[in-house]
Amino acid sequence: MTRQIRCTHFAFIMAACLPAALMAAAPKLPAGTTVLDPDIYMYSWPYPRISPDGKWVAYVSQGYVSVCNLAAPKPLRVKEVPNSWTWPHLKAPAGHTPATGHFEALSQGLTRDEYNELHSRISNTIHGLNWTHDSSGFVFGVQAYDKRRHAPICEVFLATIEGKVTRLVQTDSDSPTRTVNSGMLTRDGRYLVATERQLAHPDYRPLIWNVKTNRPKATPFLTLVPSSTSGRWIGIEKDTRQLVLLDEAFRVMRRFEEFLPDRTFGFQLDWSPDERSIVWRNQIGFDHYSNWEGFWLDLESGEKRLLEGRFRDELILFTGDGGEFVRFGRDGVRSKFMSGDNVTGAHLTIVPSGGGRPRDVWRIHTGSDDQNTRVIRNIPAHPMLHMAGKGKLFAIPLATYANERYQLTWHLMDRAGKSCRVPGEDRGEYVTPFALAGFAGGGKLLVAYDKTRLFTIPVSSIVKGENAVEKE
Repeated sequence: MTRQIRCTHFAFIMAACLPAALMAAAPKLPAGTTVLDPDIYMYSWPYPRISPDGKWVAYVSQGYVSVCNLAAPKPLRVKEVPNSWTWPHLKAPAGHTPATGHFEALSQGLTRDEYNELHSRISNTIHGLNWTHDSSGFVFGVQAYDKRRHAPICEVFLATIEGKVTRLVQTDSDSPTRTVNSGMLTRDGRYLVATERQLAHPDYRPLIWNVKTNRPKATPFLTLVPSSTSGRWIGIEKDTRQLVLLDEAFRVMRRFEEFLPDRTFGFQLDWSPDERSIVWRNQIGFDHYSNWEGFWLDLESGEKRLLEGRFRDELILFTGDGGEFVRFGRDGVRSKFMSGDNVTGAHLTIVPSGGGRPRDVWRIHTGSDDQNTRVIRNIPAHPMLHMAGKGKLFAIPLATYANERYQLTWHLMDRAGKSCRVPGEDRGEYVTPFALAGFAGGGKLLVAYDKTRLFTIPVSSIVKGENAVEKE
């Protein structure tokens, strides 16, 4: 049975945070919590990233790229990035107190000119935190800006979990290619591949960078998607616009009878871990509310299921159970008075392999006069969802309008739609009780963070009690 909930749902995690000196006493954490780092300061993206083996977390805090083991916490700062957003030694505009600090702390109460002056001192931006396939390290980038030539300068590094940092890429303002912010390191370490994972403008093509020569490699593909279980790739060939399967050296192994339409405003491929199924999505309009159409395809048998969606930011995740996948996004209907669709609700749906009937885990419907509908319309709708155990458990933010404020509250939800609230103190923040980075430790832990702490919470301590998520 579908679980009906009268509430709204998801948005970007607003992770900007105030320095500890401006805060009251830190809220009490749930039972069983293990603090990984007791003194953090994070500012927006990149958010903490959990390693594929679920044993490590990489994050950016206080101007450092850092890493920490989840079972034996000992935060390790692997590289300082001066004049970045979280660096605690930025200089305030003349005459202001404090004289130094994080950008968020220094920017309070400034005039426009003073703010612009402070903003100009942010000369480095950190990107990435993309883990290697074996969880031995992660890739991150640092982008600076050449004010004289009005061009970006990029460096990309590989950091190991022991703290060794190696530079993989260095470009300057005379580089013959576009920005290389970060990317995924191939299993043999030869190439860094920068891909666009979101439905984006078709001009944003993937880039293959030869690490040894520090030069770009010819990249004759419009889209590249890596396998999560091998070194192979699937993508769209540039000249033919054909769906192709590639080996580790990007050589075509197999061609399929699917072609990217000539008219597209964005495109995305999702590939199952067993490398047998894909979900193909083509955006068919040009604005934020544009619809998409596509299909699920079994690459071996050729079996196909047609799909469509109302909003391009719908999230699709393969669960790892064959070709089964999850759809998480908003519903809508065509508007009579404006471009795009009116939001009518949201859903979390499991779609089985082949011709099985989709099943809603969670779905909400909102009326035209419902306050919650206005919440959905006016909040960026890029969905937040974390999944564990091949889709047996989800972490999902449910939103409401209460006490004259919008609020997203994290819940755990099983495949039957039964949910329980993630415990923690409501501090009046937009996302409560804290932000979640995802599941770790084989789905037994949640990695979370608030304004000053990075920590783990046992899932078992959350699902206990009368509102517990029942085990399958």
